[in-house]
Amino acid sequence: MIYSSIKVSYEIFVLILISIFSSLVLVSANDFLVFYLALELQSFTFYILAASRGSILSAEAGLKYFIQGSFSSALVLFGISVIYGLMGSINFLDLTLLITPDLFLSYPSLTLSFFLLLSGFFFKLSVVPFHFWAPEVYQGVSPYVAALLVLIPKFALLSFLIRIIPSLFWPFGEAFPIVFDLINLGSIVLRRLSWNI
Repeated sequence: MIYSSIKVSYEIFVLILISIFSSLVLVSANDFLVFYLALELQSFTFYILAASRGSILSAEAGLKYFIQGSFSSALVLFGISVIYGLMGSINFLDLTLLITPDLFLSYPSLTLSFFLLLSGFFFKLSVVPFHFWAPEVYQGVSPYVAALLVLIPKFALLSFLIRIIPSLFWPFGEAFPIVFDLINLGSIVLRRLSWNI
């Protein structure tokens, strides 16, 4: 058997199932509270998975992932709290009805909350310029955990962003593809520069 030498305990499968469940809840969330709880549940399972290899590199990868993830979660939570302080609601349907272009002009802190949320999401997605933690974490984890870290959280968060940005922050809807184009361009340039070094 090819996989006979790989020892995988049942706790790993439970953590993977929890991360998939939290990703499904994250994608289908209808308010920021459920979204944040699902995001943190998903993050905690991946912190444990990153440190589950039992080596010094794995423990270091888990710790680095935890520190960077805590920082990005703080950005997201601060953005949510600013939105709640201004709007008095965290329900996406209520916010869609309440947020108008005039509000973005009247309350610059609403624009700040949008950029705080986006910065936290970009940390979680490990895109340029918030990508520096990813290679060190991926180097210390086992290959199947690295594959899960690359696929599950990023797919869930991108699905959430595609669903929520046009409806909730629709004044930024036209700028959103431009932001992602700049991020893609930065990733390509950085990758090309790293090949030449």
